[in-house]
Amino acid sequence: MAPERHVADLARWIAAAERELAAANAELTAVRSEVLDVRQVADRHNIGFYDYEHPAETSVKLADELAVVRARIKDKLREKTAVTTVSGFTFNGSTREGSKFVRDLSALLLRAYNAEAENCVKTVKAGNLHTAAARLEKAREQIAKRGTMIGLQITSAFHGLREKELELAAQHLEAVAIQKQLEAEARAEARETVKAQREWEALKAKQKKEVDHYANVLLQLQAAGDLEGVQRVQDQLDEAEAKLADAEDNALNTRAGYVYVISNLGAFGDGVVKIGMTRRLNPMDRVRELGDASVPFLFDVHVLFFSRDAVGIETMLHQHFTSTSPASG
Repeated sequence: MAPERHVADLARWIAAAERELAAANAELTAVRSEVLDVRQVADRHNIGFYDYEHPAETSVKLADELAVVRARIKDKLREKTAVTTVSGFTFNGSTREGSKFVRDLSALLLRAYNAEAENCVKTVKAGNLHTAAARLEKAREQIAKRGTMIGLQITSAFHGLREKELELAAQHLEAVAIQKQLEAEARAEARETVKAQREWEALKAKQKKEVDHYANVLLQLQAAGDLEGVQRVQDQLDEAEAKLADAEDNALNTRAGYVYVISNLGAFGDGVVKIGMTRRLNPMDRVRELGDASVPFLFDVHVLFFSRDAVGIETMLHQHFTSTSPASG
């Protein structure tokens, strides 16, 4: 074999070996990374932190913020900055035994704190963030009492992250509750609209029947030559036609209706009113329905009047009282 060819073969072998070595090193790095991840997850589990299902994970608005908070929590745990303890603690006269005692007790108490933090998130409800936050703060205080021997404290930074995690859960649940309330109100409004429209259509049919009746009577009186009766029935016919025109107009005008201001001292306390509107022919039917469906007591009616733009007046009143008094609505 020519020397030149031999050198070229050696160069190819060396290049192939280098490629294999690079691939093996990359695979080794990946395996080491996986092993490190597994170890870190195991370490977090050992101190009670799990990647549990958080309410805000499904929130488009809050999911990214939650991911950042959770990443920072994991950083604190990995860096071992979630708690502070005394230094130089000895056990049975041994610094080494003392260090092991501090590590074991810190892990145990941090595990208890993290378990309580997770429970707070899982049990928080819309509107009771303050209660859940107080529960978490109490857990922090109890951990400090049980760790007095080694001066153990949950750091303010770590506690703040877990409080933020709790806050995000409450924010999402409140948003869900508001959305459900809005959807329920929309369904109730749709049902109310259907009821009102049926009543207006029934009224139109009734008024049309009355107009037809007077028109027939008028023809009979005209045929009989009863001039006095004709005038009397003509007046009645004019009035019936006016009522029919008004009913038809109101049936088409979906903004027309009754505006009401009602309160319920037994259910909502003093100083709270409900402002609304209804297109029902008898607005008290709607007021009674509200009392029957949503509260254990009947509503007191303070204001009730008809308007061609009841929708606009209701909106204006809501805006006015929302801006001037948080107790009104």
